[in-house]
Amino acid sequence: MSWCRAREQLTGVCIILLILTSLAACSSGDAEESEVDDSVAIAAHEVTTRELSRSLSLSALVAAREHVRVHARISGNLQDLSIEEGDGVAAGDLLASLDMAEQRAELTRARAMEEQAQLTYDRTRELYQRNSLSSAEYQQARADLQVASSETELRQARVGFGEITTPISGQVTGRYVEPGEHVQEQDMLFSIADMTTLVVRFGVSELDVRYLKPGDSVPLQVDALPGETLEGEIRRIYPSAESDSRRVPVEITLPEDAFERGVRPGYLVRLAMPIDRREDILAIPTLAVGTEGTGDAGPFVYRVRDDQLERQEVTPGIVRGQWTEITEGLEKGDTILATNPRDRRDGEAVRIVEWRE
Repeated sequence: MSWCRAREQLTGVCIILLILTSLAACSSGDAEESEVDDSVAIAAHEVTTRELSRSLSLSALVAAREHVRVHARISGNLQDLSIEEGDGVAAGDLLASLDMAEQRAELTRARAMEEQAQLTYDRTRELYQRNSLSSAEYQQARADLQVASSETELRQARVGFGEITTPISGQVTGRYVEPGEHVQEQDMLFSIADMTTLVVRFGVSELDVRYLKPGDSVPLQVDALPGETLEGEIRRIYPSAESDSRRVPVEITLPEDAFERGVRPGYLVRLAMPIDRREDILAIPTLAVGTEGTGDAGPFVYRVRDDQLERQEVTPGIVRGQWTEITEGLEKGDTILATNPRDRRDGEAVRIVEWRE
């Protein structure tokens, strides 16, 4: 009996030890699980420098800097017209002529009347010098001569209007009449463009135009010349913005050989260049910068140190898209919380599960 009782006691002791061991293991597991649950999984970012230069991207059409429209200065029928689009012309060349038969007849009559007035004036002056005529009669004869002379000049000018010439050298870009047509005064007949000075006029935002100045070189891409880059030069910046678009026109001159290389007025040109250059700027994701709704506290981020969040006030600079410049508060190589810090707290235990560039 004593032996059986001893065995039962030993069995009881073993059972108690097993229970205590199980409880200890469970307690240890619970402690480890509790320790894991206390840390928050976060995405982190390593502070580094980057380029925050802004890019200016624009497009516009090529135009000839010197471009004129030739209009008729008198009505008449087109008599001679041999100029066509694409023809080269020099300043003063005859483009077309009108039938001026009626105007020439009027000029002949005006010259005859001037000659008659000249004879009358000569006789009147001679008599006046002999004191045979009054001063009023002499003055009237002189005035009649001046009227006749001016009439002759007027008729001569009208005959000259029948010859339509180009005021500049260039190429004919448009002919809007045909031989034999009747044209009215101020009808547009031709357009002439000087192809040696091609330009592009971009409309630039008032926020960007202050970074440009006359004489700057700019890279240009022409859709019609794939793979080629033309070096343009800013010729002038207009003094005011356009009222409808609030953009400032900037005129850029194309290279002198642009026409020979295949560029034509009306072609689309694209401009893509960095402005407001900012290189090696310490920047972090804009989302990582927090602000207090009230109080005097400034912008801040959470720096990660020893698996804990540490609140750090910062001084932001410029913002470029998703990046914000930091001028004070952080150094290159610091690790920060990469997401919105609004729901985090100082001293909170964290573990990094993702790195964001």
